[in-house]
Amino acid sequence: MTAPGEAPPPPLLRGRMTGRAPASAARDVPGVAVEWVGPLFREPVALRSDVAGFVGLAGRGPTDGARRLESAAEFDQVYGPAPAGTFLGAAVHGFFANGGTVCWVVRAVDRAGALPASATSRAGGVLFEATSEGSWANGTKVALDPSGRDRVAVTVEALDGRREFWRDLDLAGLRARFGADSDADSPGRGSADSVSALVRTTISGTARVPSSPVRLVLTGGADGLTTLTPAQVTGDETTTGHGAALLADIDEITQVAIPDLVARDAADDPALPAFGVEDVTDAVARLVGDCEALGRTALLQHPVPDALLDAVLTWRAGFRSAFAALYWPWLRVVDPTRPSRTLTVPPCGHVAGIVARSDRGAGPHKPPANEAVTGVVALRRRVDDRDHSRANTAGVNVIRPVPGRGIRVLGARTLSDESSWRYLNVRRLVTQIERGVAAYAAWTVFEPADQALRNDVERVVRRFLDDLWRAGGLEGRTAEDAYDVTVEDAGRAGAGDDGRLVVEIAVQPPWPAEFVVVRIDVSAPGARSGGAGGGRDGDDG
Repeated sequence: MTAPGEAPPPPLLRGRMTGRAPASAARDVPGVAVEWVGPLFREPVALRSDVAGFVGLAGRGPTDGARRLESAAEFDQVYGPAPAGTFLGAAVHGFFANGGTVCWVVRAVDRAGALPASATSRAGGVLFEATSEGSWANGTKVALDPSGRDRVAVTVEALDGRREFWRDLDLAGLRARFGADSDADSPGRGSADSVSALVRTTISGTARVPSSPVRLVLTGGADGLTTLTPAQVTGDETTTGHGAALLADIDEITQVAIPDLVARDAADDPALPAFGVEDVTDAVARLVGDCEALGRTALLQHPVPDALLDAVLTWRAGFRSAFAALYWPWLRVVDPTRPSRTLTVPPCGHVAGIVARSDRGAGPHKPPANEAVTGVVALRRRVDDRDHSRANTAGVNVIRPVPGRGIRVLGARTLSDESSWRYLNVRRLVTQIERGVAAYAAWTVFEPADQALRNDVERVVRRFLDDLWRAGGLEGRTAEDAYDVTVEDAGRAGAGDDGRLVVEIAVQPPWPAEFVVVRIDVSAPGARSGGAGGGRDGDDG
């Protein structure tokens, strides 16, 4: 017991036997000692639910992994301006413009066909190679000018206007500025001020600093796009090193968007991959399946930019998942290269930013709907009330202008046919609870499966859910109405069980007020009005 006014006791600690004498602080005295190394029972840690993963086409940038970004400017620095006809750049910019703060990006290419531009200095035996695959570096000029004492000045000029100059470099300096281990975009490997962002070098053991001026032009760069397939964009069992498969091991990602997974005709742009609607649909199905396995949300768009609602509803009928949400129509944004015209872009990137903004502002329990879409000037298709009703009933989330309130996302439904998982916030909230409890409970593996462990697990899980309920994340007038936790009794488990500790959690998520009815009763002068009121219905059946 703690007497009034006394501080509560510290948390129970975990003891570690060290083999030293308990009465002595000397580490060379034989015996047994106990070191207290930290709390035995850990509290749940809040996990982020706002981080997005993007896969798409870019002009340059790494192709062998995902890159973590925290701004649109950082995306432009790493992946460059968006090539005409691609949508990754617009999606990432839309994500940050609408409230996103962190995302991971994968540049999709056919890695068998993507090559970096390169050139070799025959005089010195030094190979210069572009920092990433693609035709962006073709024509890049490298000049080496001797400056005395086995040193050179190096000038690198790219066709896009970027220029670098390095003075007085010996072989060690060349390795430091241009070596394969140098990466201006990777944390801990230098910075843009200390290593080249344009080229890398491979220096042989017999290489030497050239004694006369050398002029090189990089050639041979290939984008690896003409042979790219939708399966490589999403990644499957045969393309594990491609596309969305590179996002699989990044735990903080909770939503995935692939803006370039759209139908294209080879005649539209021979430099871009040609995707048929059927192939795109198969790839989307793989993406949705992967998101189900990883507990993520796939944010989808119809693969045809100007698709009418009937085509959207037919395409949507092929998917049944609580881990996917479909948005329509496509958006029109200002072309960053020519502000006088607009571009049609898929809505997935802007929606991912709205989901992130909603999660950070309130939490995943809030439906990411009735939210303004920033950076959009118009829609590809006009949506009237009849179309909106049909789309909403089918689980398609509509984006449309609201008089006086701008263009807004007016839907938060999944593609599930089950009423329990109809709403995106419900699915994301339950997933977040699963992630939080699983992260906390990881330490319980191989702990003694006695009643004391069960009691402590129940106590901490209840505290986690109680905090969520008090923050508005669960519905219920009391905690008992909002959630329930049951841990399997140690006596019932028996001595011959399979080593399982089962925790059953029941929660009451908040259901969106999709349909709000305001009744107005106009009465004669002097008469009482008795018919005013409101209605709320979160399930239209």
